[in-house]
Amino acid sequence: MKKKTLFIILFALAVTAFFSLWLFSDVSLTKEEKVAKSLEKDREHLELVAEYLLNEPGEYLSFLDDSGCFNGGYITSIENAEVMASVKQLLNKRNYKKVIKDGDTVRFIRWTRLSDYEAGICYTPEGAPKIEFLTTEKSLSVKGWYYYEADYNKWRTDNHY
Repeated sequence: MKKKTLFIILFALAVTAFFSLWLFSDVSLTKEEKVAKSLEKDREHLELVAEYLLNEPGEYLSFLDDSGCFNGGYITSIENAEVMASVKQLLNKRNYKKVIKDGDTVRFIRWTRLSDYEAGICYTPEGAPKIEFLTTEKSLSVKGWYYYEADYNKWRTDNHY
């Protein structure tokens, strides 16, 4: 009986250790490394949504949830089922907080702090991303994709405001 109990305890510990390592395997990665990894993993969804938003009329569009596209104060339903499936995947399963098109830059926001900080991945077809209060911008392995941080307080301090 003692051997059986010991075996069960050791087995439970081994399973717990395995799942802990698997679950927290990217905890030690920097945000930039996590974004680069997510670009590889979610590239198809990211590219589809970015291209859709860049081809839509309007300077500012966003997906805050999977109910539709927020456009200047009202929600527009999206008829393209493939785009909506990608939006749902990114927001509901891949932990993106928002997707925003602002001019010719599309931001996929992963991390936020109140309203003064955001970080994530962004796409711009030409040139550098144009993001308000941009403090960090690093080109990723795929042309047009960047890791970015927009931190109002850091920007304000750096620019002596």
